[in-house]
This record gives sequence, C-alpha cells and structure tokens, in this order.
Amino acid sequence: RGYESAQFETFVRPSEIDFGIQRRRRREEMEDDGGRCDDILLFLPTTGRRDGRRDGGDALSLLAEELNDYLLAALVATYTDRAMVLLEPPPATFTTSSSSKAEGGGIGPSWFDCPLDDVIAKHSKKDTPHLIKEEVVSDDDNNNSTITYRLPTGISRLVRHPQWLSRNCPVPCQSTYNFNKWNALGDKGVRRVTCQNDDNRKADVFAMNGADLREHFENELRDQMMSSRMTEEEARAFALRLGARAHEAETFGSVDSEDDVWEYVSALLARTGIGRLAPWMEREAKARIKSTGLPMNWPYVGIRVRDYDDMDEDEDELNIKLQQKKSGTAIPFIKYLRTWARGNRCGNVEAHPVYVVTDNPEAIMEEIDRLPKGPGGSYVMGGCHKLRFTLSDNAPEPKPRTKKRPLPSSDNGGGARKSNSCADLHRSMVGAVADLMILAKSDTFVAASFDPPPSPAAFPISSSSAKVDHPIYGDYVMGGSNIDNRNAMARLVRVFRTSVNDRPGRRDDGPVLVRDTRATEGRIRPGPPGL
Repeated sequence: RGYESAQFETFVRPSEIDFGIQRRRRREEMEDDGGRCDDILLFLPTTGRRDGRRDGGDALSLLAEELNDYLLAALVATYTDRAMVLLEPPPATFTTSSSSKAEGGGIGPSWFDCPLDDVIAKHSKKDTPHLIKEEVVSDDDNNNSTITYRLPTGISRLVRHPQWLSRNCPVPCQSTYNFNKWNALGDKGVRRVTCQNDDNRKADVFAMNGADLREHFENELRDQMMSSRMTEEEARAFALRLGARAHEAETFGSVDSEDDVWEYVSALLARTGIGRLAPWMEREAKARIKSTGLPMNWPYVGIRVRDYDDMDEDEDELNIKLQQKKSGTAIPFIKYLRTWARGNRCGNVEAHPVYVVTDNPEAIMEEIDRLPKGPGGSYVMGGCHKLRFTLSDNAPEPKPRTKKRPLPSSDNGGGARKSNSCADLHRSMVGAVADLMILAKSDTFVAASFDPPPSPAAFPISSSSAKVDHPIYGDYVMGGSNIDNRNAMARLVRVFRTSVNDRPGRRDDGPVLVRDTRATEGRIRPGPPGL
C-alpha cells in the first residue's frame, strides 16, 4: 500500500501503523480449536441517538461520540478476550422521511439513516465488500431478481471493522435473536446472554451500546485494567491482543501508574490503525482535505476551538478567569496562539500553516485580523512568528454575536445546523472526518483542555435527569453514565497522536511518545481511550 493511499485511510500517520497485526492474529486463529466465537462482545448501535449527551448536534461532536464509543468497545473486547461483533440496524428500524429533508422541525434524520444514493451510484469494486448486498425479487410472474447494494446503517458506514477484532465471527445466535430482540435487552437491564450459535456451540454474549459500555467500564473494569492489579501473564496476554510484540508486552506488564497504563493502551490501539475509513469516506475525505490546500507532508499546526466566545485581547485578566470558571470555554483565540508559540523560536522564513477547527469562524477571523499583517497574506504574532491560517469550512450555522449573549450549547441552539437534508448531513460528516484527520496528523495540536468528564461516581444522584453544576464543565445532565464531555474530540485526537516508543535514540523519553500536544488550560491528564 502506497503512502499516498494510506495517508487518507486512517487518523494515524502511516509511518506509525503496524500493518502486521492482522497477520499475527491470523496465525493465532489457525491454532484456534473452533471456540474463537464462543465469547462475544456484541456492539449495539447508538448511531444518531442522543442518549442524554449534549453534543451540540454538530457533525464533529457526533463523529467524536461514535468513534469514542467504538474505541471503548475495542478496549473492552480485547481486555475481556472477546470477539467484537457489530450489530447493524436494518433500514426499517429508522423512521426517516422519504423526502430529503426531515419534517416537523425536529432533530431530523441522522447521517446514518440517510440512503445517500449518490454515494452508492459512484461505488467501485473496492467498495463492494463493505456494502450491504440485497436481492430484490420482482412482483411479476417470472420472479426475476435484481442485486442491489446499500450503505451500512451503523458504524461500518464510517469505518472498516478489522478482522483482528471481529475474529471473522458472525452476529451470534441468528436463529433465535434478531436485531430488535438484541436491542431490547438493554431496555430490560439485561447485558449478558448465553445462547446457541448456528454451529450448535454455545455463545456467551455481552450485548452493549456505548452508554452501557461506559457504565460497565467504570463500575467493573477500570480498576481491573491497572497492570498492578493483573498478574504478569494477564497483562502480557492483554497487550498481545492489542497487537503488542513480545518485548512490548513485557514492558506493559512493568508499567504501574494509571496514567502510564492508559498511555500505553492508547498507543497500542492507535498503532493498529483502528478507525480505518470505509472506502467511500476515504475518497471523499481525501478530496475535502486536498481542497484546503493544506500540505499534509509539511509541518503544520492544528487548533481546536470549541464554544468560542469573542473577547477582546486586552480584556481584564481577572474577568477572563471568572468567565472561564463559570463556562469553561471563554478563552480568547490569542491564548491558543501563545500556547503554540511557547518554546518555538522566532525567525521562520516561511509562514507556519495553521488549521483552525471552530464553531465560530467569523469571530475567530475577526481576532486573526487584529494581528499585524505579514507578507503574502500571512499574519505576524508576537512580533516574529509568521502564520498562515486556514479555517475549516465545516462550522455549524453561524450564531448571533453580542458581548452579552450566552455561550453556545445545545440548550440554546448552538451548534445545530438549520438544514438537515441528507446531502447537507453527508457534507458535514465528510468535513468532520477531514477535520479530525487534519488535527490528528498535525505536528502540533492545541486545544483548550483534555480533562476527562467527571466520573459518575463523583455525583451521588438518584434522578436520571438531575443537573450538576461542575466548576470546570459547567452544567451537566446526568443520565446514568452519560455526562457531557466537551473535551471528547480533543481527547480522541490525542489518542491518535500516541505511539509506542521503539526508537533507540529516545529510550529516556518513556515507553510512549505523544506528538506535540498542548492545552491552554491545566496539565494534560491521560485517560482510557474512548472516554
């Protein structure tokens, strides 16, 4: 596979991917006694649903939600030594309007609901193995049949699920459980089922969606995953299932701090190339990135600004801190630039390319325009740093801007596009994938904060809809383990920037390397991938 092709397949740099993991796992399957599908994590779809999380309704937040759920499922499956099998929703499960626009002014269809006939019309042989094949029988007397293809309706619409995770296992117990029956288990509080597979072997199945997984992880698995709590053999086996080589598995067994455990797990998971895009998404994301003119093979800076509120640079520092404490988001854009400039030498001849992903590009551009102008359309920051800005064109619908307006959130309509036709949803999702890839592969990535959401255990609340006022995260709607996590995208980007330190010249830098990643607020605390 050429570099140009692999560059746009995953969110990890091609040079950091171990393409041999599938071959190693295939050898293990050949030695299997036939029981590789006896223990299964059946990943139920949460695609398009908002189970209590306030993601603002924009495509980038939805993408982060889906991929974080997927990463956590992969982590749980490998730790518990289960095949991870995806349960795809049938199209009939959804209630998408037959027209291209949702009716009634509600949230409208999800991108996962949309038929996207234009994408199917352009599909190639490379796409075919990843499409859903259907046979349509005519109503005439001849009973002629036609083969048609449609896009998957779950996470497989977005990414290719690798064999090293699925172990080539089908959906279990198909003669006794259909989609609706599996999906209904969660409503009854049932997550574990023993049933008979079609090959007459019994299957032990954990059936969970993203919310179930987070709750199960926090309550049952998080402490167990500390290498200090595992035996040496358990830690080694876990690392090997994540694709570690023998000496790396030994290294993982000796890691004892919680931060180091999560860093190593993230690096192993990222190195597998997990989240490899479905071929149609790869093609369209590549075209979108190419259209920005950003040189992916040249050093550039990526900045993620969420819930931006315009503030004057000379605003009183105390007032800034008070607003930050109240909202957690009121950070002037100049602070992101100063965070990047810290430690960087002046005097660059060429302007640094800077890619900015924000929900308010108009306000960001106004702040950029306050900077002194440099040659060739560049700007000068700090008297010496020449910068050339590219702003993502995938921002949600612009919001009215006044100094007194509340900060954007899903409660006041911030983030959701007014148009929710399938064409617009698809454009937004492709743009979100392109933005994530650009940020993940940048040489320096800057975000406001990487703090994880507070643990549900920190809030002893009985009501599933109770609100909590958190000093950093603001108001939360607590629904089981579903807590608003405004840093989910930044943390997801950071996972894709971790790598196992197998470079002889950098042995003193620890077992994991993280490409230059900076926060404007606080220190960066590692955590489990997917949270």
